[in-house]
Amino acid sequence: MKQNSNLDYMYSRMIIKFLILSLLCVSSMANANNLQIANEYYDNGDYHKSVYYYMKYSSSNPGSDEAKIGVARSNIKLHKYQKALLQLDELIEINPYNFDALFLRADILSIQKLWSRLLLDAEALIQIKPLDKSGYMYLDMAYVGLGDEQSAKAAIERYELISGQAK
Repeated sequence: MKQNSNLDYMYSRMIIKFLILSLLCVSSMANANNLQIANEYYDNGDYHKSVYYYMKYSSSNPGSDEAKIGVARSNIKLHKYQKALLQLDELIEINPYNFDALFLRADILSIQKLWSRLLLDAEALIQIKPLDKSGYMYLDMAYVGLGDEQSAKAAIERYELISGQAK
């Protein structure tokens, strides 16, 4: 009788472990699905829904830069620049070398004509990826916005020299 009781106990524990593991797998799959759904909504131009699903994914994966970048990109498309700036500022504070976050923030700063801040982000972009043209373009834009045409021209010449496109 005692052997039967032990078998029942072991069987019950095995079933509980199986159910817990199944729930974890389903939860993990559903969470990954939230990121995929968010990306699809973003690609289809439904930015309100993409924000919702990026946030849903982010709540289960608080360290996910991809979800936070997705929320910021969606907010930019919705013209919610201040929200996007706050999100990007947080990402950049954690990782000052986050090229995607810096690039998106530079985009917002150029839209809002915040030239001095754009100048700093452009330099950071160039420092991270010296052969990427976007940092130099933002640098040029910031100098033009600040009224410094000579420095703007020098920024483009600097890119052409570094990238081997000098004429």
